[in-house]
Amino acid sequence: MNGLRSGQATVAESKHERLEFNDLFTPFDGAQDRLRLRAFGLRSGRTELCIALPGSQRERMPALPESDMTNDPGNDPAEPHAVELTVWDVPAAAEAGERFAVSVGARCSAGCDLGGRELSLFDQEGSPAGTVKLGHAIWPGTEALYFAEVEARAPLEAGSHQWEAKMAGWDAELPHAPGSFPLMVRVVPSPDCEVTVRAVDREKQTPIKGARVVMHPYRAVTDDNGIARVRVARGQYDILVSGPQYLPACASVEVTADLITSAELDADQPWASPDEDPE
Repeated sequence: MNGLRSGQATVAESKHERLEFNDLFTPFDGAQDRLRLRAFGLRSGRTELCIALPGSQRERMPALPESDMTNDPGNDPAEPHAVELTVWDVPAAAEAGERFAVSVGARCSAGCDLGGRELSLFDQEGSPAGTVKLGHAIWPGTEALYFAEVEARAPLEAGSHQWEAKMAGWDAELPHAPGSFPLMVRVVPSPDCEVTVRAVDREKQTPIKGARVVMHPYRAVTDDNGIARVRVARGQYDILVSGPQYLPACASVEVTADLITSAELDADQPWASPDEDPE
């Protein structure tokens, strides 16, 4: 068995890419100026290649049949790159028939550039609800998460609706598989009442700024005067008020019209071990 060593050999035919091999050593029988071998390409993976050796004439080399240009012994095509989708900033509730926005992102398993690719939202009926092209920037702290904000209109019917974010696959350049990600869109009736909540320190009777007011699924934050205004639909609610360094307070109310109420919060005392000596 003879061996051949060359400083460089260039791929003459390849289904998905052009490769170069350095310091090639491939055993074969007899003197030849071309050979076939299975090699691994960074993009196409395991591929049947036809190699032209230095000094040979490319036009003398027969192209490999299409059936020979395979990724594996089973003659399967190159495996598509997986595309992973994600969705965030989904509102806790969207008003029936109103527009809302969510953030969407996509990442290729091989880190390919997905900037400019279209990503769509589909509603519970499978109909397109919104489409956006991903930006060319990458989300900070990630390797290859391309993102954008997409708008859609909420269904007219109140309740929870199962939607889906999708990106179609494509075969141009390198094949990519389609990707999808589920999301839940909660729809509430249009608010027709306003609830005003005043958060105060029980002991000092001073307003609490930045307290969170939740009347699920509606929510608001108190201003400098400790006031939060929440627009809700008529119905029965639990009002939960909480703030930094305060114990949360909760009360149940039935909203049939505009309502004004207050919540007195107790300061959250620092925890002390019973083994510590009092000062």
